[in-house]
Amino acid sequence: FGLAKEEHAGGALAFKASNLGEKCKANPRYQQVLVPSKPVENTYKYEDAVELLGDAVTRHPEGYATDKTYPEIHLLPEDMELNTQTQTAKFTNTATGKEQTIRILPNHIYVTPSGYKIRVDRNPSVSKWRLVGTLAEPTFCHKPSTVSGGGKSEISKSLNDAVIYGPIYIGNYDDDMKVVKEILNRDYSNCLLPEFSKGRS
Repeated sequence: FGLAKEEHAGGALAFKASNLGEKCKANPRYQQVLVPSKPVENTYKYEDAVELLGDAVTRHPEGYATDKTYPEIHLLPEDMELNTQTQTAKFTNTATGKEQTIRILPNHIYVTPSGYKIRVDRNPSVSKWRLVGTLAEPTFCHKPSTVSGGGKSEISKSLNDAVIYGPIYIGNYDDDMKVVKEILNRDYSNCLLPEFSKGRS
């Protein structure tokens, strides 16, 4: 279709997010859409990010910066370590070269110089806090043309309603895995009635 679109065109920006557990250290290898097989060198530096942001952030003597428009967003140096058990963020103050520690708070976002975001989030099933990391670069999901009811809005909706949290109990793991294997390996070519199966594979 080229650049042509019609009235039902649209889509969503999907940002990959991961549960980082209770502790994490900023690692450039995991701050990419596709995780490389080998470690990569960090090319994003705190001082460069602060210079780029300019007057949009407030620099603190502790060695981190806060967004002026959204004060719950903080920019930390590239070696930051977050820990929900101690409720702290640890990093090197680039001005003094000394290790610095600040308290991390719920509903606050801590950003690395690469744009990778980490937030303190409560687990929906248990009263436990965790760290959730979100990539700065999204996947662009777009449908240039579709009919009304073609599922365009579905790709922009959260999957949280489709996820059930809680313990899972099974009677016999080996037997259940055999059933799963049968389901995955089954030949589904005969799932249609004969009158509908012509011309389909």
